[in-house]
Amino acid sequence: MHAPEVPNLITLLTISSLKDKGWVHILHTFENQFFSLLIVTVVGLAIVFFVKKLELLPHGIQNLIELIVEKAREFIGGILGKERGDKYLPFIGSLFLFIFLNNLLGLIPFFKAPTSSFKTTIALGGLIFFYVQYLALKENGVLKYFHHLAGAPDNYITWGLSPLLLILHIIGELSKPLSLALRLYGNILGEDIVLGTFIGFGIAVFTYIGIKFPFGLPLHLPFYFLSILTSFLQAFVFSLLTTVYILLVLPHEEH
Repeated sequence: MHAPEVPNLITLLTISSLKDKGWVHILHTFENQFFSLLIVTVVGLAIVFFVKKLELLPHGIQNLIELIVEKAREFIGGILGKERGDKYLPFIGSLFLFIFLNNLLGLIPFFKAPTSSFKTTIALGGLIFFYVQYLALKENGVLKYFHHLAGAPDNYITWGLSPLLLILHIIGELSKPLSLALRLYGNILGEDIVLGTFIGFGIAVFTYIGIKFPFGLPLHLPFYFLSILTSFLQAFVFSLLTTVYILLVLPHEEH
């Protein structure tokens, strides 16, 4: 038993005459990594091509991309501050683009959204966890880092409660990547299940009335537009929460 998802190209290879080939087994084992690397490769080549076409006076697609980057810069700068926003924009922007394109890939026939797998989303959540902890240690130092984890005690009572606060804070930090992973995984998998269900239902309708058409009645079409919106929102929420987590560990100026 499995969720009613639309089979991707690699899944079709596993039930074809090539199913006993070693490379097919490898692709099936690492299909999430394959589709993720496919996105990275295509985007990387597109960036290389685009950079060669940059002009001093932007127009067309360059003008649109620069507008999007500027708005993203303003948004992230509004949370982290202008200087810090410019510093972390490449990381947060790349994270958003990677997740968004991973989400959209599942809407293309014979492809799969790697983010519909918990293995992919927990890896992304783990990346954010270790990156945020690295920033906390780098920006605050070891002593301030553990002082913050212990609840920043400053008197006898808070020092006495610091072991308990330390445990609670560690649990809270560990729950962040898990919540990021589960939210993204559940929503994207839900999209795939809805689309797969209505595609199957559309085919069943045509089969019932005796029409031999492999694609069936396009009952799933309205959900494509909803899935595009959801894909954007999930990438946005993941990136926004990452920005907030970074803000929380950066040292704050004293007023």
